[in-house]
Amino acid sequence: MHDSLLSLKQRQWIWQAGQAPLTGDEPLNHSTGFASLDELLHGGYPAQGVVEIESLCGIGELRLLAPYLQTQPGDIALIQPPFVTQAAFFNTLDIALERVLIIEPATAQQALWAAEQCLKSGACRHVLLWQDSLEIHHVKRLQLASRQGNALLFIHKSPAVTRLSLPVTLTLQLKPTAKGLHITARKRKGGFAHGSLELDFSTHYPSLVNAPISHHGSTVLPFARTKQG
Repeated sequence: MHDSLLSLKQRQWIWQAGQAPLTGDEPLNHSTGFASLDELLHGGYPAQGVVEIESLCGIGELRLLAPYLQTQPGDIALIQPPFVTQAAFFNTLDIALERVLIIEPATAQQALWAAEQCLKSGACRHVLLWQDSLEIHHVKRLQLASRQGNALLFIHKSPAVTRLSLPVTLTLQLKPTAKGLHITARKRKGGFAHGSLELDFSTHYPSLVNAPISHHGSTVLPFARTKQG
């Protein structure tokens, strides 16, 4: 390495890909509620920042976040969800209704504004935003707001959207499986992609997991043959 670059690196004025964050302190993480996912993410979700989730709608993306949201304090804002939210759903996830705020803006721009206000005010520690039309400057503003309010934002995006490298803290790609989700960590701040795993929902949500197919013979009973002629 050139002497001038080495000098800048020693002063922590530049960062080299693959090294630890320049702060000298490891970023705080909170458990996802799934041991295997915690291992993949080196401790869990970041304490603050922007987590990008690429997923089809309705494949278990909220159930993935539920164990984390159950154990973390603070209110939860759902902004522009693409489905009808019902109290019974949050009850089944053991999330108190008084913690949940549903915001349905008229436009995508209003949704971004609402997310920024929820984050930086500190009123909501956890913000879930469904938004496909994102630009780099949008995410930078949301990152700043999350630091100001010490909050965490989950952005849900459709996988069909043209991918733009956004300055997010973490990117997770979800695909449905018979027992849960296939999760790929595609990007993490301070490093590169860190592999994938098959997350089994059977412990947390046994009633939703497909029962194994029996291979012990057919259960079809033959009808008695009648005499003909």
